[in-house]
Amino acid sequence: LSMQNYHDVYGQFPSGTHENDELEPDQRLSWLADILPFVDEAPLYDQIDFEKAWDDEANSAAVQMPIPVYLNPGIAADETDERGARTDYVGIAGLGEDGPNLPADDKKAGVFAYNRVTRIRDIRDGTSNTIAVGEASSDFGPWAAGGKPSIRPFTKKPYIKGQDGIGGRSAGGRNFDCAAGSV
Repeated sequence: LSMQNYHDVYGQFPSGTHENDELEPDQRLSWLADILPFVDEAPLYDQIDFEKAWDDEANSAAVQMPIPVYLNPGIAADETDERGARTDYVGIAGLGEDGPNLPADDKKAGVFAYNRVTRIRDIRDGTSNTIAVGEASSDFGPWAAGGKPSIRPFTKKPYIKGQDGIGGRSAGGRNFDCAAGSV
């Protein structure tokens, strides 16, 4: 719902990393920081300095704040990342190692990329057929961090529960959010 609301306001989904040409993608703030006002965390959003790196001293207090909707309730709450509050969900950055850098019109592009946005009209297979966000199964990291902690491409089969760290850790099914907002 937050992704849909973000799109309604800005006419696009958030970029995988907050735009900042001065920083490398893994230093930038993530898309999860950009959608904070849409998950009822506007006061926290207002504390973040988007001109600085996610792990800059200016952002240290904000990135330590756990965001309940960014956590899978099936994973132990005491698991932490000393760099910042964890996320259990990642944006899907397409197919292949270069997924986070592909243009929106590439058939292997995902919803998320480092330096571009995706609009609903860019999703040619239909938003209800396109995975936007999935549970992470490994390599968890801070919700504020750009790069692998918050977006990942599918690179090696099996894509789910494989080496890419996508697909959750709980027994049974896996949760994925389609670009249409369905889970």
